[in-house]
Amino acid sequence: MPSPLPFPQDQLVTAISDHMDAVAKVVNWSIVLATVFWWAGIQGEAVIETQGLTIKREHALFVACGFFVFVNFYALDVFYRNGEILKNTEDQRFKEAATNLALHPLFANPFAFFDRSRISALMTGKGYGLLIIAWWYGNSSMLALTSNQFAPLALIMQGMFLAVGLASMGTIQRVQSIVYWRFAEIEPEVRSALKRVAPIRFLMAFLGIGIGGIVAFGTQVLIF
Repeated sequence: MPSPLPFPQDQLVTAISDHMDAVAKVVNWSIVLATVFWWAGIQGEAVIETQGLTIKREHALFVACGFFVFVNFYALDVFYRNGEILKNTEDQRFKEAATNLALHPLFANPFAFFDRSRISALMTGKGYGLLIIAWWYGNSSMLALTSNQFAPLALIMQGMFLAVGLASMGTIQRVQSIVYWRFAEIEPEVRSALKRVAPIRFLMAFLGIGIGGIVAFGTQVLIF
């Protein structure tokens, strides 16, 4: 592995928490707006009002898609930055930086890690699954605003949302790989503990995909 760049280490360690704080705020707002869009779509409201904004239904799909694509891209960017920070954190400070990532209170933290017990493994893995469910919820809110889900424009928007979402998942996996990589050199025992909960993390991810798919299917049943 290349030597870390000579960045101020205190700033790097702090930036991990700051970045995760920013993602937490965006995720929380996304869930709120997804709920507003989903309910308005299900109810067939002609005008949607939220956060002081008034949006006509014919424009709502564009607004929702633009917002959720931006949120996904923002998360992708922040996760990528965290990966680079972890690469450039010196060995003496790496555990501190990784701990800030693993213990951040974001309910849907895909990097969470608490302990090696079975219950902790489930709590560790749930963050990734919940983040995937949040993505599906945003997708379902766009479906609720679509009069024809197979219309070219609707397919293009959903395709954009899917592409950025998959890229975000890839970035999450990249960060996790960097954590494994660094701990393999610094403290192999911690890497082994992290790897033991990896199957639970993947199981929760697939469970999140399944639950999210059910939400999307239920939305289609309600509106079509």
